[in-house]
Amino acid sequence: MICGAVAESCNAPNLPEPKLHISTADVLLTRMNGNTGIAGPEDSGRFTYPRNELPIPRTGIPARPGYCGLVDMDMAYKPVGVGGAELVMSAAALHECQFTHSVTAGDFNGDGGTDTIVFTGSYNPSTYAYTFEHVSVVNGYTGIELWGQSIVYETWNGLGDVPAYSVGDLDSNYKGDVIVKSQSYDSVADKYTASVYLKQGCNGSEFQNRSVTGDGEYSAGMWAYIHDIDGDYRDDVIIISESYNSTTTKHTANIYAIGYDGQEFWNQSVTGDGEYGAYIWVESYCALDDDATEDDVIFITGSYDSVVEEHTTRAHVVQGCNGSEFWNRSITGDGLGGAGIGAYAYCGFDDDRKNDVIVVSESYNSSADKSTISIYAVRGSDEHQFWTRSVTGDGEDGAGMWTYPYCDLDNDTMDDVIVVSKSYDSAANESTASVCAIRGYGGQEFWTQSVTGDGCDGVDISAYACYGFDDSNDDDVIVISESYNSAANESTASVCARQGYNEHQFWTRSVTGAGCAGARTLIGSCHDLDNDTLDDVIVVSESYDSAANKSTASIYAMQGYGKQEFWNRSVIGDGGYGVCMWVHAGCGFDDDSKDDVIVVSEKYNSTTREHTANVCAKEGYDGQEFWTQSVVSDGEYGIYIGVHPYDLDDDTLDDVIVIAESYNSSANKSTASIYARQGGSGYQFWNQSITGDGGHGASMQAYSYRDLDNDAKNDVIVASKSYNSSADESTARVYAMQGYNEYQFWTRNVTGKDVWMEFYGGSMESLLEYPLIITGVLVNYTNVPTGVCVVDGDAGTSLWCKQSAPSAPTITGDLNGDDVLTPADAVIALDIAISGAYNEYADVNKDGAVNSPDVLMILQAAANSITI
Repeated sequence: MICGAVAESCNAPNLPEPKLHISTADVLLTRMNGNTGIAGPEDSGRFTYPRNELPIPRTGIPARPGYCGLVDMDMAYKPVGVGGAELVMSAAALHECQFTHSVTAGDFNGDGGTDTIVFTGSYNPSTYAYTFEHVSVVNGYTGIELWGQSIVYETWNGLGDVPAYSVGDLDSNYKGDVIVKSQSYDSVADKYTASVYLKQGCNGSEFQNRSVTGDGEYSAGMWAYIHDIDGDYRDDVIIISESYNSTTTKHTANIYAIGYDGQEFWNQSVTGDGEYGAYIWVESYCALDDDATEDDVIFITGSYDSVVEEHTTRAHVVQGCNGSEFWNRSITGDGLGGAGIGAYAYCGFDDDRKNDVIVVSESYNSSADKSTISIYAVRGSDEHQFWTRSVTGDGEDGAGMWTYPYCDLDNDTMDDVIVVSKSYDSAANESTASVCAIRGYGGQEFWTQSVTGDGCDGVDISAYACYGFDDSNDDDVIVISESYNSAANESTASVCARQGYNEHQFWTRSVTGAGCAGARTLIGSCHDLDNDTLDDVIVVSESYDSAANKSTASIYAMQGYGKQEFWNRSVIGDGGYGVCMWVHAGCGFDDDSKDDVIVVSEKYNSTTREHTANVCAKEGYDGQEFWTQSVVSDGEYGIYIGVHPYDLDDDTLDDVIVIAESYNSSANKSTASIYARQGGSGYQFWNQSITGDGGHGASMQAYSYRDLDNDAKNDVIVASKSYNSSADESTARVYAMQGYNEYQFWTRNVTGKDVWMEFYGGSMESLLEYPLIITGVLVNYTNVPTGVCVVDGDAGTSLWCKQSAPSAPTITGDLNGDDVLTPADAVIALDIAISGAYNEYADVNKDGAVNSPDVLMILQAAANSITI
C-alpha cells in the first residue's frame, strides 16, 4: 500500500499552491445532486451544500459505556521542578456528558490580540450528537467574557460544525463580528426552527436575525455567509434557508442577499416535492461585469417534481448588488438524484479582464440507463459559449468529468483547461479515462491521453498542471494513470511528464503488479532539485508480486525536462500491504542552495513479524545521505513515523523532529519517542520517550513554537499520552522544550480514565498568540473536550480556563469518582486550591473557595474522623 508521499503517512502529495490535481477517483463517480465537493463556509469563495444532515446510526462500533465527569478542572499546572502531586481525574458513566470547546477567532475588542469563542453543551454517546447550549466571546488574553448567548444547536457532524464563527468587520468599526446559529425542535408542536443571528463582536449587540420553521424534526435549516456584494467595502450577508411544509408536502429553499443592517438587495426561492425536494447553495463570488467594485454571485438551485419523477437543477449567474440575472443554465434528469450542476468562476479565457465560468452538468436517463456529463466554457457576462465537451456512460454512475481551469499552457496570458473524463461501457465491461488539454478561449485540443481498464472501477487518471519543466515559460503537466487487465489479473500504473501545449512527453515511468490494486504511483513532490530554476519530480511507486507474496515500494528523483534519474531508493516487504514509502521535499539541510528531502520507508517481515521504519535525510539532486534513523515494532501495522522540518538552532538550515511509535508484543508495551536532530549532521539535540500498555498505549506529537526564552531560536511544544492498564488510566501531558537542547520550560498533565490533552497555538494555529490547551475524555471512541485553558507560553501558567460543569459525586468530596473517600481525593482538592480555580464539589465547606480547609476536611472524612 502506498501511504502517501509527504510528511505524514498516508497523506496527499505536498504540491505547491494552487496546483490542485484532478482525479477520477475523487469526483467522477460521485453524484452531483447537491454535493459537488465545494469548499466549506470559511472559504469566502465557495460554499458547502447547505443540507441538514440527518442522524445516521453508526455501524461497526462496539457498544461501550460513555465516561464523563471530573475531567476538566484547572490542573494546577506547575513549572518544572515545583513539587506537588499531579492531578488525578476520573469519569463517571453517564447518558450524557458536558463539553467545553473553543476556537480561535478574530479581534473582537480592538486590542490587537486574537480573541476566542467558547462553546459549552452536552454530548450524547448513544446518538453521537453534540448539543451546543451556550456561546461565549471572550478576551483571548484575560478570558473575560465580552458577551454570551444561550442557544440550542444539535449536530452529528462533530465539533467541526460549530454554531458561531468570526465573519470579519460588518459595521466598519475595525473590530470583528460574529454569526451565531441555532436550531431546535418543539416536540409538542412538531416544529423545527432554525435561526441565524448577526452580532457585533465586541458586545453582542444584534444587527439582525432571521428564522425559519418547518414541520417535523430536522425539517428546517438556515445558513449565513459573508461577502461584499454591493461595493461599499463593507461585508454583506447571504442567507440561505430551507423548510418543509407537511400540509402541502413541499420543501422550499430561499436565498436572501442583505446588508449587515437588514437592507435586502434581492431574494429568490425554489420549491420541490417531498421532504428534501428543493435546495439552494452559493457556488462562488466573481467579477463578471464592468462595475469594478461589486462582486457578482453564482448560486445553484434544485427541485424535484414527483409527478413526472424528474429532478431539475439550475446555475444562476447574477449581479451581486441587485440580483439581475446575466444568464442561467439548467439540466433535468430522472429520479430524485437524477441531475446535478456546478458553475465555477476564477478563470479568464479571453482578454476582457473579467471572470469567465466553467459549467459542469450531469443527468441520468433511466430509460436508456445512461449518465451524461457535460462541461461548458462560458463567458461570465453574456453566456457566450467558448466550447463544450461531453461524455456518456452506462448506469447511474457510469460517467464522470472534471476540470482544472487554472493554467496557461500556451503562454498567451489566458487560462487554458485540463479536462478529466471517465466512462463505463457495460457491454464490454470496460472503463475509459482520459485527460485532455484544451485552449480556454477556442476549445482546440493541445493533446489527449487515455487509458482503458476492465470493470466499472478498472481505471483511474489524474492530472497535475502548472509545472515548469523546461524554459519555455509555458505550464507543463503530469498525468498519472492506473488500469486493470482482468485476463492477466494485473494492474499497471504510470506517471507521464509532458509539455502543456503539445504532444511532447519528457519522460514516463510505469510499474505493474498483481491484482486489481497491485500497482500505484504518486507524485511525491515537484521541486527544483538541481538548482537549474526548473521543476524536477519525485515519483513514488508500489507494486505487488503475488507469486512471491512481496510488495515493492520505490522512490525515483527525476529531472523534470529530461529522462535523467538523479537517484532512487526501494524497499521490499512481505504481503500485499507490506511496504510504504513517502517523502518530505523542499528541505534545506546544507548551504548548497539545492532542495533536500526526507525519505521515510516502512516494511514488514512476516517471518519475524516485525515492522521496520527508516527515516533518511538525503541531498535532493544526488541522493547522498546526511543521516538515517530506524525503529522496529512487532506486528504488521504496529508502527507510526512522522517527520517535521524546522530550524531549531537558528543557523538558517532545516533541522528535523522525528516522531516514532512502536509496539513490543512480549511486554505488551507501546513506546512513543520524539527526536530533535540537526538536519545536516544528524546530531541529536534531545529526545523524549514514554511507554504505555497495549498496542496503542503511547503517543506523542511535537510542534515548533515561537522563541520562549529570547535566545532568537524557535522552541517546541510536545504533547504525549500513555496508558496504565493496572490503574485503567491514561496520563496526558503538554510541555514546552527548548528547541535545540533538553531544557524543559514547563509541563501540564492530567491523569484519569480515558482522558486526553491537546495543544493548539503553534505552527498549526498561527492566529493564537498564546498556547491553547484542551483537555477532555474519550467517550465511545469520540474525543469530547471538557476544559479549555489559555496559558502563558513562557511559564506555562494559566491565563484563563473554562471548564464544563462536572457531575455531582454521589459521595461528598469523592472527586475521582471511585465511590469512596481516600487521600487521592484530597490530592485533587489540593491541586485545585493551588491552581486558584473553583470547583463546587471540591468546596466541601461551601465557603465559595477551594482552599486548605477543604483539603483537610476530605482527609479527615477519608479517615472516618468526620462526616461531610
